[in-house]
Amino acid sequence: MIKLILAVTACLLPMFFVVESSAFKKPLHKFKAGEPARASEINENFQILKEEIEELSRQIEELKQAVRAGQPPKLEGSNVPQPSPPLNKFVPGTYKDHSTTCTLSTAPFGERTEGIFKCQGIYTLTVAWYTGALNGHPFETELKTAGIDKIPGYTNFAWGKVGSTNGVSWWNDCIPTNGVGGILSVRQTDKTLTFYSFGTDNKSKCQGTFDKTTP
Repeated sequence: MIKLILAVTACLLPMFFVVESSAFKKPLHKFKAGEPARASEINENFQILKEEIEELSRQIEELKQAVRAGQPPKLEGSNVPQPSPPLNKFVPGTYKDHSTTCTLSTAPFGERTEGIFKCQGIYTLTVAWYTGALNGHPFETELKTAGIDKIPGYTNFAWGKVGSTNGVSWWNDCIPTNGVGGILSVRQTDKTLTFYSFGTDNKSKCQGTFDKTTP
């Protein structure tokens, strides 16, 4: 038994040399070559690691549950990377730009969210988009053909296509009357939707914003 303990200790001691104690809530005991290691200090290091692993496991499970609910929480601990607020969480309701009123409806689409955006006023516009990775995206073929996956940070946006438009107002410059099927990206920040028009490639032609007016 003593030999087994010594063998396990010999394997784990190098880990204590390379792990920075500042990464934990409680500092680890550090050992130097040639100096005897106290069993009490080794056991305390084991306990610190055990507590850190249990805490991280709890936070990971909490994060997984929150992600499934659509709202990642802030992780605890100053040394734990904090997730950015979700950019692809959309709020249904009525939106408006400088001239036209639009409505956004959302619905689950497998593990994704589907957004249907319809504008009716000085101009008309219908857009459908989906959150999530390009692999398995309803418009995967069109998006990859256009090279959307080559855009740095493309995962920060939902991607979709123009369903219909009469090509009027400021959209006329980048979504003409023959722009049906053109690629759009969209994301929501607070009460504002921002659209970017790409047409059939991965170069943004223009952008527009819509502000939420009513639930």
